[in-house]
Amino acid sequence: MSWWQLFKLEWQGLLADKAAMLTAIGGILFYAVIYPLPYANHVALDQPVAVVDLDQSATSRRLMRIWMASPKVALTRVYPDQGAAESALTEGEIKGLIVIPAQFERRLYRGEQAPLAAAGDGSFLLPYSNLATAALQGAGYLGADIRLQRALASGGDVAVELRRLQPVQTLFQPTFNPGMSYSSYVLPGALVLILHQTLLMVAAMLGANNWNTRGAWPGYPTSAWLSARAAMLACLYLPSCVLYFDLILPWQSVVMAASFLTMVSVLTPFLLATALAGVAISTLFQRRAVPVQLMVLTGMPILFTSGFVWPTDSMSALLSGLFAWLPAQPAMIAMIKANQLNLGLPGMGFELSSLWIQVLAWGALAWLGLKRRQALGSRDPTDV
Repeated sequence: MSWWQLFKLEWQGLLADKAAMLTAIGGILFYAVIYPLPYANHVALDQPVAVVDLDQSATSRRLMRIWMASPKVALTRVYPDQGAAESALTEGEIKGLIVIPAQFERRLYRGEQAPLAAAGDGSFLLPYSNLATAALQGAGYLGADIRLQRALASGGDVAVELRRLQPVQTLFQPTFNPGMSYSSYVLPGALVLILHQTLLMVAAMLGANNWNTRGAWPGYPTSAWLSARAAMLACLYLPSCVLYFDLILPWQSVVMAASFLTMVSVLTPFLLATALAGVAISTLFQRRAVPVQLMVLTGMPILFTSGFVWPTDSMSALLSGLFAWLPAQPAMIAMIKANQLNLGLPGMGFELSSLWIQVLAWGALAWLGLKRRQALGSRDPTDV
């Protein structure tokens, strides 16, 4: 049987497998629509907070107006007592509360410290961070304004007093993600992971379908069969790559700076290595549900050990090194370097080398696995 005949049979087997087709097409389209939705606004803004104003003074109302001008929080309600505000926070009506104590204005104008209290659910990192930042910035602006008024009342010069209030000027410029967008931070790597996991699932499903079906596959030439299946799987996911990297990410305003040649240089070994890894993993299982469950369980560990979500120095070196042997990890870093960092091929030497090494390694394991399966035929009671 020629290679082209095997390639054609692989496509026929895929089209006949409804579950594999649903995963390859339906899963990709589902994640293309659903996954970017939480990041549509790019940053977390207008988190609902309440204020407990125990001072009821002109200064406390002025401070609340400063908070109302902040894009990070939305001042939804002012409570006269702390108990009602705490109940609203416990019931989830607000994301946080700020308490302005009694005698707040008097302490400020007497030059004493006037502490503010802020409370929020620390398990929700972004809302709590917005609450703390808005509270600190508002208090800082108010305190600086009061000190300036006091200095001017004593006959000070405006320019001199402003320099005293801010003797050191700082300019913060986030590189590669100037808008501090969460979509630019998460989506490029996460979409690579989605392609990786669904491709592994499809390969596992097709393999399990072979192992449980009597047919001519035990007599196929192993090398030709392996290359035909890997080529079919890689070709199957080319439209998904175009959808994700040419449509979804630009639609989400994610910077895609890589050239066509760079994208091809990254995606070619990634798709081949992932397809071969899927074939190799499929030879270990008889039931198609087991590898699918395995892919679902390993998704988050792969994402967090990749290094762009959480620093690799802060996690287990053993765990990070283990998942580095899956194509997703170097591919995610390579895509981020190519598009967000705009490094070009010379800056991705390690990742590209890792991907091509994995093509060879997973190809050898897949060949051995297929050879074993062909020797066993469709009956192997020891498999799961």
